[in-house]
Amino acid sequence: MTIRKFKFHDKLRGWKLNEVSFGNFNLLVGLSGVGKSQIIEKLNSICHVGLTSQKEDVYDCEWKLDISIEGFNYIWEVAMSSVDRDRNDIHLIGAYDVPYFIKEKVICNGEEIVSRSKDKFLWSKDSLPKLSKNESAITLLRDEDIISPLYKALKYFIFRQISSFIQPFDKSSIKRLRHNYPTLDSLRRAKDVIWYVKAYILQEDYPSEFELIKEQYKEIFKISDIKIGTMRELEPLGFQIGLPIQQEWFAVGIKEFAMSDWITNNRISSGMLKTLLYLLEIYFAPKGSVIMIDDFENSMGQNCLPQLTDYILRYSNDIQFILTSHHPYVINNIPTKWWKIVTRKGSEVTVKDADSIPALKTGSKLDKFTLLMNLKEYEEGIQ
Repeated sequence: MTIRKFKFHDKLRGWKLNEVSFGNFNLLVGLSGVGKSQIIEKLNSICHVGLTSQKEDVYDCEWKLDISIEGFNYIWEVAMSSVDRDRNDIHLIGAYDVPYFIKEKVICNGEEIVSRSKDKFLWSKDSLPKLSKNESAITLLRDEDIISPLYKALKYFIFRQISSFIQPFDKSSIKRLRHNYPTLDSLRRAKDVIWYVKAYILQEDYPSEFELIKEQYKEIFKISDIKIGTMRELEPLGFQIGLPIQQEWFAVGIKEFAMSDWITNNRISSGMLKTLLYLLEIYFAPKGSVIMIDDFENSMGQNCLPQLTDYILRYSNDIQFILTSHHPYVINNIPTKWWKIVTRKGSEVTVKDADSIPALKTGSKLDKFTLLMNLKEYEEGIQ
C-alpha cells in the first residue's frame, strides 16, 4: 500500500493543506510551525474516522485520500458536518454533537462504488437502506470484497508515538495471545498487542528472528546482549523505582561488555530505548504498511541516528515512510529526491517536491542541510 496523494481542509479552524504527493520515502522539512506535524496529525485523524467513531476533531472538515493497494487505486473523498459557529461554547465541540458524514465517495480504479450524501447512500449505483451517518462507508461495508482492502489498509497506518516503557507482565494474557497469533505473520499483523509482548514472544518463540534485532542493535550500541523479561528477573531491586512488588513488570535489559549484571529501563537512556522500539516497530510492520514518525530525531543521540536512518532507508521498498525532521544528519543523509519542502502562507500549507526546486539541483560542495537553510522556499516558509 502507498499513499499517493492527500489534501485536507479544516473549515472550522481555517487550516488548509493543498494536495501533496507522496512516494515510498518522504522527509517533510521546513521551518518550525509551518505545518509538518499537522500533516501527520490529519492523516491520523482521518484514519480514526475511517475505522472508528472517534470524530471529535473533524467538524467541518473535508479531505481526499488517494492510495494504491495491491494494484488497485482507491480514492476516498469526505465532507463532515459543521457546528454552529455562533455558539459560546464552541471550544467544547465534541461534548454535545458527534460530527457526521454529509458527503462521502469511494472510487476504485476510476469507478465510483460509494456515493453518499445527507439524504442517500448509493452502493455501486444501487440505493441502500438508511445506514448510520456517524460511521464511514469503509467501516459499514468493510466485509465487501471491494471495500475490504481499503479497510485493512487504514489499519496499517502506523503513527509512531512512544508508548510507556512501564507495562505489566501478565502470563495468562501472553499465553492467550500466543494461541490467538500462532504464527510470526499473524503476530506481525496483530494491532492490539503492545510492543513489549510482541518482542517477548519473538524472543521466546522465534529466537533466530529476535537475534536479527539484537545484531542490528549491537551495530548501533556497544553492548554484548539484550533481553526482554521481567523486572523481577532482570532487576531484582526494581521496587526501588516505585513499582508494586506484588506485580510482575516488563523490562528491557542490556549487558555491557565485561559486566555481568543487566542494566534495565530506568538506567537506559531514552535514545537507546527509542532505538529499540523503532527497530521492533519496523520489523513487525507488515509489507505495505505506512509508518509516520514526527520529529524523528527527538531524544535520539548522535550515535543512534546514522545507523537508524540507514535501517529505515533499507526498508523503504516494502514500507512507506513519512517522517519529519530538523536534524542536520537526517537531512544530509536522505537523498533530496525524497524531501518534501513544507511552506505556509497564512493558514494554507503547500508541499513542494525538492526535485521541483532548481537551487537543489546543484554541484555545490555545501552540505544539503546548508543548501536547505539557504533556500528561498525555506527562508520564506511562513508568510
